[in-house]
Amino acid sequence: SAHPRPPLGSASTLSVQARACLAPPQAKLEALLQTPAERHYFRCHPAGADLMRRFNLPIYFQLRVQEIAKQLEAALARSDAAADTAEDGDGDGGGRSTRPHLSVLCRTREQVAAAAACAAVDEIVIDFLELDGIREGLAAARPKATVVAAPRIIKPAEEALWRVLLQLDGADAILVRGAGLLSRLAELAEEEGATLPRIHGDFSLNVANAAAAQAYLELGVARLAPTFDLDADQLCALVSALPPSLRSRIEVIIHAHVPIFHTEHCVFARTLSTGNSYKDCGHPCTRHSLHLVDGRQQRHHVLADSGCRNTVFNSQPQSAAPYLAQLREAGVRNMRVELTDQPAEVVGPLLERYAALAKGGGGARGGDTPPGPRG
Repeated sequence: SAHPRPPLGSASTLSVQARACLAPPQAKLEALLQTPAERHYFRCHPAGADLMRRFNLPIYFQLRVQEIAKQLEAALARSDAAADTAEDGDGDGGGRSTRPHLSVLCRTREQVAAAAACAAVDEIVIDFLELDGIREGLAAARPKATVVAAPRIIKPAEEALWRVLLQLDGADAILVRGAGLLSRLAELAEEEGATLPRIHGDFSLNVANAAAAQAYLELGVARLAPTFDLDADQLCALVSALPPSLRSRIEVIIHAHVPIFHTEHCVFARTLSTGNSYKDCGHPCTRHSLHLVDGRQQRHHVLADSGCRNTVFNSQPQSAAPYLAQLREAGVRNMRVELTDQPAEVVGPLLERYAALAKGGGGARGGDTPPGPRG
């Protein structure tokens, strides 16, 4: 695009901004000091304690961040207005590309291969159970752009996963699903001198309004998916309320089996093994597909993550197909299709239909898209 946003190429961009906006007031001041000795002196000196009591520093820092952000957005808007219109782009920049950018989240190697063979796909998000298979998935996805999805939940004992995400070679971005991981990745990259990849924010960050979306985007998140709680009209209102230079960085999930709930109880170990934990269950989750059947005979797919937690997905997909023209008009260019257990042979036709709709190639007709439209 004409004016691409700078990628999150180093830890400094996100970590300094995140600490300035999210850290306690004392930590914000201490971040300005150079050495541990200076920070200790600040904490112990009576003047430092008096300063913390006298001033409402959270409000001061919030106003300063808003003032700086407004100046930056005004400069970017002037720059965008003076630029030539970009005809193509990856959908993350501040230019005015009108080409839809289609991303697909895959959970099996077969899905990755099918998506990689689909000309309509621009980007593949890899969300595998086993971290060991991610590098093979990245290789199979090329030459498409690639994103690695972080686990939804990372507990304190699983912090080694953070370093695995930082050390991945070949991924163009990381899909982050929690604010804690967003902050911790920046801290780790700064501590270890590593390069922080581009960050994409998932719907589980629960961004439901333009103020929250702008805050994350200005922290350096390259692309952001709003929460599933919004209908089509609310999504369009959120995008329209953003500064023009940020609207193209919103991503809408246009097809997904929405997660119903997460649980520590492992259905795989309970029903498909005699074990009680990953130590003695034999890992049936890596070899079998499992569904829960409700009273209406609806089959809800169950997936395990690397921490043995289970997620249950709604049997009926949620589709935004009837609203794609409305979303395009509001400025949405990034669109994502999320797969669960679809076989490889249905992946290509599904993606081709959504790509045609995203480009304005006709409305949704019966049989074109699954039931359960968004809105």
